[in-house]
Amino acid sequence: MLTVKAVLKQKVWDKKEAVYHQILHDLEEVASYSDLLVEEYASSSSIPEENVRAVKAAKERLERTMNGTTLHVTKDTVEILRSLRDTKHPISKYSEPYVSYQLEAKTYRDALDRISIIAKKELKI
Repeated sequence: MLTVKAVLKQKVWDKKEAVYHQILHDLEEVASYSDLLVEEYASSSSIPEENVRAVKAAKERLERTMNGTTLHVTKDTVEILRSLRDTKHPISKYSEPYVSYQLEAKTYRDALDRISIIAKKELKI
């Protein structure tokens, strides 16, 4: 029979796991979208509207995670996410737009790698 303490501990664990899963999914979504932008620029094709909506939703969830409760993630995770918000890759008049998209993809993949390490440690995977 589970005690109240054990049930609460499991609920916290489940929430932490869900939050990290969503963060990692959203980071991958944004990085993949940036890759699509590079391909779109190179091939002059257009990105499906569903991809545009998905990445917008992913960025909004990441923003809410940054601004919302941080009870279920480490301070390092929050700092990595906040650094994403503060890092801008403007399109320079001296470079092609795809360079900015490539930098954004790299930035999000780097954050994904760093948060994956933290999540594995936190979730003891």
